[in-house]
Amino acid sequence: MRQGAEHDLVRRHSRELFGFLHVDWPRLREQCSAAAEMDQSTQRLTAAWLDALIAHRACGARWTAGPRFHLAEFPADARATAAVRFAEAHYAALLRYLDGIAKPLQTAMPLLVFAQYDDFLSYHAAFDVAPEGVVEADDDSELATAGGMFVDVGVPHILLPVNDEMEDTLAHELVHALVAHLPLPMWLNEGLAVAMEDLSMHGSSLPTIDDIAEHRARWTSATIQDFWSGASFRDPEWQRLSYQLAHGLLTTLARDYPRLVALTSSAHRDDAGASACRAVYGQDLGKLPQAMLGLGDWAPRGQ
Repeated sequence: MRQGAEHDLVRRHSRELFGFLHVDWPRLREQCSAAAEMDQSTQRLTAAWLDALIAHRACGARWTAGPRFHLAEFPADARATAAVRFAEAHYAALLRYLDGIAKPLQTAMPLLVFAQYDDFLSYHAAFDVAPEGVVEADDDSELATAGGMFVDVGVPHILLPVNDEMEDTLAHELVHALVAHLPLPMWLNEGLAVAMEDLSMHGSSLPTIDDIAEHRARWTSATIQDFWSGASFRDPEWQRLSYQLAHGLLTTLARDYPRLVALTSSAHRDDAGASACRAVYGQDLGKLPQAMLGLGDWAPRGQ
């Protein structure tokens, strides 16, 4: 791909959504004649996309290249620079904590940091990331409360609003970025992310006795299906319980870390990890929630 062609491609395949410039990555990739050529130009495409994003937004926005993370600020804010320093340090820690699970970044990852929460929501609202990685926009969509987002489309990047929970949010989203190569079921993906976020916090977000009582009162053999499918993580009414349950299950699994590594290497979202659980632990996945939820029919249906 000739020098400068990336900027032309980005401009040609971009449109404004909710006040920000977004690239139609599938169409752009069709313009690249070979996968090897695309790989060689990834860093130049990333720079061209960030150039276009910043130029379109203006209003004090800027981006700065880094060896591990590129920082895009909307607008420039000293707290965003602090977030990058945390990302650099925590990235190294995550690779240690998740040895055998996390995959090191192959190229620098953009962090998009928004000083105004409304801007974060506007950018976030353009993304409905389907399993196939197709980006769709829905002007009438309603977002659950969001603290951050890892976008695994086109150029993978992390969205982050400026607030007091920035570091915790970044710790969470970095895990998603480092396990994106694995087809994990959402409960396992989120369990890993919440557990690693917990390490960066003062205290613990594990369920309390009162929380467990609420879990046992609300989960049923029917509602647990939304947990296994991932639907409950997107439902504002069930989000807190879903993340807590995922954290509790991951904490149980992490007691035997080599087996957890084996589980994550073979678990697939298509069956919620049921077949991998049988192969690695020799038991049905439905047995796993019993420590928190008590005896019951907790197995994913059809598995």
